[in-house]
Amino acid sequence: MREESRRKVRRRQEEGEKKARGKQEEGEKKARGKQEEGEKKARGKQEEGRRKVRRRQEEGEKKARGKQEEGRRKVRRRQEEGEKKARGKQEEGEKKARGKQEEGEKKARGKQEEGRRKGMCGTASECPMCLKTMTIVPVPKMSTDSCLDDYCPVALTPIVMKCFERLVMRHIKTQLPPSLDPLQFAYHLNHSTDDAITTTLHLALTHLDNKDSYIRMLFINFSSAFNTIIPQHLIEKLSLLGLNISLCNWTLDFLRPQSVRIRNSISNTTTLSTGAPQGCVLSPLLFTLLTHDCAAMHSLNHIIKLADDMAVDMMT
Repeated sequence: MREESRRKVRRRQEEGEKKARGKQEEGEKKARGKQEEGEKKARGKQEEGRRKVRRRQEEGEKKARGKQEEGRRKVRRRQEEGEKKARGKQEEGEKKARGKQEEGEKKARGKQEEGRRKGMCGTASECPMCLKTMTIVPVPKMSTDSCLDDYCPVALTPIVMKCFERLVMRHIKTQLPPSLDPLQFAYHLNHSTDDAITTTLHLALTHLDNKDSYIRMLFINFSSAFNTIIPQHLIEKLSLLGLNISLCNWTLDFLRPQSVRIRNSISNTTTLSTGAPQGCVLSPLLFTLLTHDCAAMHSLNHIIKLADDMAVDMMT
């Protein structure tokens, strides 16, 4: 009995020791787990702290690089704007310099041209008297002549003046507006009598193609057209066409003294108040400019001109 009690006591004691060791091991295990968990958390926090530090460092470096790049861009922009402004000012200066140079050259050419005109023709609005005098030679219009109307007064002018008239005529044509009468077929380049006749027939026949239409035509010839030009009216027309005042005054001064020669007989010299010299280079152009605004007002009417001959058609 006593031995059995001792064994029970030892068993109980061993069980107690076993339980105590189990609790101790379990406590140590829990302590180690908590320690490991704490170390793990500490390592995690430490790693997270390092990552945050690295992120902040990278963000700071990125911001620094961005600011540095933005600063470089601003510097480049300012440099480009400065260069652009410098180029603009340089180009503007060169443009102004070229403009002043061209204006100076233009003024110099104008003065030189004016000097040439004055040297060739007295002043800018006068003709030398020695070049204005002309001789009128009556030329028969037909083989048989019975009255003065059968003669055509042809003006003989100095050769130098004829050459100068051609220069003046070319200069006048450069100043004329493009709105001159397109139905004047005389004294125009690449225009002829055939063009006037063809245009008249074309307008008439085209209208007659319409049903119940007819046309009335009136043919007019100006008697002594060149001899009836009134200088003041001519100058007014030239001014309205935009010719400068010096050229208008020169044209007015262009009308000259004249004398008549029949065979070997020469009349006294006289200056007429009307008319343009028939046979001069400028006279046909002056006559067409005087009559350029003689045009039809209605769209169905037309005035076709060939120098001093006109065809007026009225279509209904």
